[in-house]
Amino acid sequence: MRCSAAAVPSPGMSAKARSLCLRCYQSLHAGLDAGVRREPDERIRGVQPHSECEKDLLFKFPGGWSGYRPAEKNERCALGVVDEVRPQFVFVNNQDDVNDDHRRLFDSTLVATRPINRYIKKVLSYSTFEFGQLRGPFTPNVYIDITGTFEVKIKAMESFVSEMRSYPHPRSPEIIRALAQKWGSEVGIPLAEAFKLIREVV
Repeated sequence: MRCSAAAVPSPGMSAKARSLCLRCYQSLHAGLDAGVRREPDERIRGVQPHSECEKDLLFKFPGGWSGYRPAEKNERCALGVVDEVRPQFVFVNNQDDVNDDHRRLFDSTLVATRPINRYIKKVLSYSTFEFGQLRGPFTPNVYIDITGTFEVKIKAMESFVSEMRSYPHPRSPEIIRALAQKWGSEVGIPLAEAFKLIREVV
């Protein structure tokens, strides 16, 4: 699981509102103790020049079904990250992802971001959007205009050399752009990132 605290422009908040993005990725290193905090590996360090992240908090768990951990341990880990970062915005993967570890991360995030944490103003989910990755349709209701920053996103994605693929794979630059165009076309802008609102405190 990778957790990143980023200072990013956020609608309705200050220009440097603090955000937290939670995501899973399979560890490059076998045999690590699950949940142990580690330094960012080469993939994360490659992205850092293209992001506005204040810090990267890396917790490595085994991926997929082999990564089963009692729910309370995942929740304690997520709670610790939220308490450390104290974000106003939280982004987490979609609850309908077919990957078991992704769904468990979503569930743990809901526990960690309960309304008792008064500093959290908005919780949003995003789609990994690979063919066959979702158990149902992703129906976004929040769109962010990324027309001016899309090329930065592509450079950051290309830093994940082991993850990028050639067209027509969904992790190819061409399909990433096509998806941004699709989301943008739904709200009348050239390129967009799409999210599903989980909770908002106005």
